[in-house]
Amino acid sequence: MKTIKPNLKNHLFLFDIDGTILDSKGQGKIAFISSFERVLNTKIDSDINFLGGIDNVIFKDLYFKYNFPKELLEKYWNKFKKVYLNNLSIIKSKEKWIAFPNVENIIKLLKNISYIALVTGNIKKGAEEKLKKVKLNKYFSCGGFGDYVDNRRLLVKEAIDSSQKKFNKIFPVKNIYLFGDTEKDIQSAIENNITPILIDHKKKHKNITKNLQVKYYTNFLNIDSFLKKIKNIY
Repeated sequence: MKTIKPNLKNHLFLFDIDGTILDSKGQGKIAFISSFERVLNTKIDSDINFLGGIDNVIFKDLYFKYNFPKELLEKYWNKFKKVYLNNLSIIKSKEKWIAFPNVENIIKLLKNISYIALVTGNIKKGAEEKLKKVKLNKYFSCGGFGDYVDNRRLLVKEAIDSSQKKFNKIFPVKNIYLFGDTEKDIQSAIENNITPILIDHKKKHKNITKNLQVKYYTNFLNIDSFLKKIKNIY
């Protein structure tokens, strides 16, 4: 039986990375914390919640929590990024990260029949490092990243603006979808009037999908089923 291929030529699909496309086994958080401690020469709380976070916001929150001078923020942020990317590269070479089952097939298919982009709290080069590890970086050419924006609503807006510029195309909001694995991802989609799709590989959100206002998907396993559901959304 042939895979269903609905007409999605005027549609844009935004993908979160951590927890949606891949599992880095918490190593990204480890690289972030160790880099902050090295650059700022201070020990920090390792229980920080990174889920749905934005790299520059996490950095700033920690920076001011430990009372470092405001006037040196940009200097240390730039220094941190260099150390972090180096640490991330070292860690990913040693650890086994995984792309979630069938995610590459879905990404490849949607790239062929529609447009795709990233929307992630990772800084751009950090996102590239993570995707390279699971050999998925070749599919994405634009998106919204955590280098400068202050919240996920603006992150999604940046992803949409970047995509429309890159593809020279205006996407109606009803044709834009966001795949994410946290409540922050879903809320950011709602705030931009686009369709949120909850990716729940580990079945953490089974009982709260109504509260999140989502068209619920457990994972990316079945392409035909997936596309039927996408087709029924619009």
